[in-house]
Amino acid sequence: MASNPELERSIDRVVSRAGDAMVAGLAGAGEAARRSLDEAGPSLEAEYDRIISDGKKEADKVSRQLVGGAELAARNRELVALEEAVDRVFERALEQVAGADHSKVAARLLEEAARTLGTDEMVVLTNAASRGAVEAALSGFKGASLSPDAIDCMGGVVARAADGSMEFDNTIDARVARMKPLIRKEIAAQFGVGV
Repeated sequence: MASNPELERSIDRVVSRAGDAMVAGLAGAGEAARRSLDEAGPSLEAEYDRIISDGKKEADKVSRQLVGGAELAARNRELVALEEAVDRVFERALEQVAGADHSKVAARLLEEAARTLGTDEMVVLTNAASRGAVEAALSGFKGASLSPDAIDCMGGVVARAADGSMEFDNTIDARVARMKPLIRKEIAAQFGVGV
């Protein structure tokens, strides 16, 4: 085949133009890619920082929950130990009170009952062991009578107004029950445990 110089020049020009267009297109695409990377960089860094920050916050939250749970468990154990100690103290005290002579306190318990009810006219109940002491102490209260019924208690009296309108439980059991929360609070304060 014979070579046609004009055809070759035309082909060279077309190839040259296509090559220039291709190089220009590649250069433009490269520049666009670099701009995209440059623009994405700060947002990627911000996203990375946000993920790290969220991770730290979550770790702190879990840490606080674990510490709080451990502190709560320790406080609960302290409270249980305190409650057990208070119960043991009360058991020992009640054992001593149960064996004591209640005749000396019968009059005072009756006076408190009369003062609380606002009258000497009352019906008094007590246990079988304290019956004699309470009966002797009742002689100082006009209008008071001793019920034939015995109650189950360590000692003391339950006084009812003669008209039945009010009742005051002044047994040793009831007095201890009323004092127990106050004593528990005082013991807890001495040991630095809040109740």
